[in-house]
Amino acid sequence: MRRITMIALSALLIGALAACGDDTDGDDSALTFQTDAEGNITSDEDLAGVPDDDPDDDIPPIGEGSSDDGGEPTSGSGAVGTVAVDGVEIGLDEVIRCEEDSSDLEDIERLLEVSYTGGDYFLSLYTSEVANVGVTQSVDFASPDGRFGGSSVETAGGWTGVSGPSETPPYTVDGNRITGSATLTGSMDPDASVEVSFDVVFPDETTQCR
Repeated sequence: MRRITMIALSALLIGALAACGDDTDGDDSALTFQTDAEGNITSDEDLAGVPDDDPDDDIPPIGEGSSDDGGEPTSGSGAVGTVAVDGVEIGLDEVIRCEEDSSDLEDIERLLEVSYTGGDYFLSLYTSEVANVGVTQSVDFASPDGRFGGSSVETAGGWTGVSGPSETPPYTVDGNRITGSATLTGSMDPDASVEVSFDVVFPDETTQCR
């Protein structure tokens, strides 16, 4: 592509100079180019300021970079924990803990809200007190394949959610550590689902998220 562009550029410039005729005689500022027998420009110095119009030069090979440019989805370092999705473990390396009661939703008091990122993956865990319902735990997971979520409500006999009744909640909090597992359904396709399990930590410090 660049060779064809340079040949065309050379022909246009040589033709333009020939058309100028005597107008360039004695003018040291006239453009000059070193060309070979085929008319190709042979000196890179003469190309200073000439843009390279080949867009392929800016496209990385397939498989390199993040999923946004055609590569495989990237995982995090695991510095703040891991999440396993259908048995595939993904590292998480950033966490934000939102201030309690920061949902701005009427009749919902947020007791715990933490969000994690790891490469192209995102995990959020919420514990809320919902008026006339009780304590709920929610899990959201997003990846290049889509977004999935699920909630469970505490009842007199245990917990109930998308996976049916259970004696245990989706996750437990022990100090600054959260462990658990859940079945999540697709936000756009309710028939799609993933199994997630996680073991993560969160800080004491909170952030005003809204």
